[in-house]
Order: sequence, then C-alpha cells, then structure tokens
Amino acid sequence: MNNLKNKINKTFGILGIEKKNKPEEEQISIPKDTSFPIVIFTDKKLHISLGQWMNIMPNTIRQSLGGGNAIYMGMSVEELLKQDEIQKEKGYITGKKLDEIQIRFGRLLSLVGIPATETCILSDFNDKKNTFKCVFKSTGKSATITYYYGGLEDSAELIIEDENTRKVYYYYEAYEKKPDKLVLQSETQKLDNKGRKFHHFVSEFTYYGDIYDEENQCKVEIKYPESLEYDYEPKDNIYIDEKKMEELLSTITFPANIEEICQLISQALKQDPASLPSISVTIKKLDPSKNKSDNFVVTDRVDFSNGKFAKIIITRNGKTINITDFSNWSYTSPQYHASITDNTINCGYNNLTADTLSKTITPEEIVSLAKSEVDSIKKLALTMFQQQKK
Repeated sequence: MNNLKNKINKTFGILGIEKKNKPEEEQISIPKDTSFPIVIFTDKKLHISLGQWMNIMPNTIRQSLGGGNAIYMGMSVEELLKQDEIQKEKGYITGKKLDEIQIRFGRLLSLVGIPATETCILSDFNDKKNTFKCVFKSTGKSATITYYYGGLEDSAELIIEDENTRKVYYYYEAYEKKPDKLVLQSETQKLDNKGRKFHHFVSEFTYYGDIYDEENQCKVEIKYPESLEYDYEPKDNIYIDEKKMEELLSTITFPANIEEICQLISQALKQDPASLPSISVTIKKLDPSKNKSDNFVVTDRVDFSNGKFAKIIITRNGKTINITDFSNWSYTSPQYHASITDNTINCGYNNLTADTLSKTITPEEIVSLAKSEVDSIKKLALTMFQQQKK
C-alpha cells in the first residue's frame, strides 16, 4: 500500500501539483483495490461530475411547478456542491463516494483494455461538453474521453478517442451486485495518412462496415437470418468472421472495384451466401455540385437476397449500367442512353451537337450496344459472391 501511495505522490509531483493535507471531504482518496488502473483526478468538479454520470451522486433536482406539480431537472456540479453545503446531513458528497467513483471508473477503463499497471491522470475538464483528457503515465500518450447521459430510449455513452481510434460504448451502471458494464457500439480507425478510415457499427441483426475518405465511401451491410445471441452485447458471430472482415475491408483503396470487394467479403463469410437474407455493397463518390448535406452519389452497388441477384449498378469509363432482377435495366454513356422497363425499350442521345450529329449511331445500334454491355454485367453479377473453398 505504501508503494501505491508513493506512486500517487510521484505522479502529483510530475504534474506540478503540491499534495497538501486537506480536510477529509477534500482529499482524493487512494483506492485499496489495485487490480484495475489507478485513476487520479486533478479536478474535483470532474470527479463529482463523473460520479453524477455513474449515478453514485445525485444528478437531478426537483423543481416545483406549483399546484402540487413538479419536474426533475439535471443538476450541475455547482448546484450539487451548494446542496451538499446546505444539507450536510444528506451526505451527497463524501470521501467514501469519491473513493467509489475512483475505483469504479478505474474498472471501466480496464474494460476498454487499459492494463492494471497503468496510472490514468484525468484533467482538462470541459463541463459544457462533458469531456476531459486522460493521460497514460507509462507512455505519456493521451486520449479524449466524453460521456453522455442516457434517456428513456437511449443508453448512456462513453466515447474514448485518440489520434488513431474512436470507440463509442454503451454504459450500463452497476445494479444488483453486477458491476458496471461497457458495450462497444461503434469503432472508427484511421488506416493511413491519406484520410482512409474504417468504421464498424455493432448490431446483433446486421453487420455494418464502412471504408471511406473525404471523397469516397464504401458501405457493406449483411443481414443475419437470426439475431446473434445477446447479453448486453452480441456473442460470437456464427455468420461472419468479423476480425477477418475488418482486415480485408481495410485493404480497400479508392477508386474501389466492387467486384473485388465482393470477393473479399466472400472470404470472411462463415456460411454460404445463399443462407443470408441480404448482402449489400454500395460505393459512393463525392459530387461537389450537390447539396452539402447529401453530396455523395452512388456509382456502384450490388444487392443480393438469399444468394440471388437483386440489383446492380456499375460505373465504368463514364458509362453507368443499372440492372434490377435481371429484367429491367438502363444504360447511360456520355453520348447515348437506353433502357428496358416492363419490356418497353427507350433510347436516345446525350449532349447532341451539330459537330457530333454526323457521328451518331442509329437507335437500333444504341440498343444493341447497351444490351451487349448489360449482358456482360449480368454474367459478372452471377459470380460476385461465389464462396471460395477454405
């Protein structure tokens, strides 16, 4: 225990903080439980605010509306300190509760992979955004941590972000002798210095994986026949090797080839694609001319349902081919367009000028050319999710 106290005292020295003897209620107590990272608060407001978030200290206050009616409003740290001073007998803020916050938050940090040997120094609290800095003493590196309160339908969240990774966790507070729990909701990883990132949203119903940069997006969605076993978080995925999927998708660079992406996905599937309700891959490209709120346009897309082709969009060499259920299709190039909808053929010319008029082909030739390229894409679609032998 003396070694642990010395470790804390040395840390305060590194921070340039003079550790004086203070009254019991103002001291930062050293937890006896050392099987989790040591947490040091340099800001009492942060210490108390985290206690409110973890429901160790009061976080709401009753306000009367008159006529016997009242509502409960969020309580700030300042208001809690004020109430604690007015009603000391209530014990809103005590050394025991401060210890509990320190220990339980250390346990939360252990759940996200921070080792028990680490000392985490919490500082730079922004009470407007509920965010602060966590410095890891062993390396000097830091992470930004943000916490959100839950609502009637939303769980509380803890977000941990460093220079390469951003992870969002659902927070479930301890109850009935069960410890606090963090469940990964989503993860974003920086892949290179060119702005490529991988994002994965966790769901027991569907796999979501995205690769993107500032000008390109590739979205993968795979629905499961049945939801994964769930106890706060999905259990082992019996349909997809998620680690392998992440590794394979992370190799995608732009401009991306949708056929190659489908082949990568097939390698990470644990079951025949025909057993999966749907597989969807969408590639989008930034179009600066579009509205800023929706300035990405679909260039390529494939949809499969229970292993059967449903839809494909392919853009190559300035030509876009769109096929639905192997029946309706459309073909667009800089010079021509053609389509078949419910057995009705339409075709025409694009950007026709006097200079290009003499070089145009007949409508029959347009349809013939379009059908030839459409047939080629249909053959390609049939092989996109052929699972490789393992």
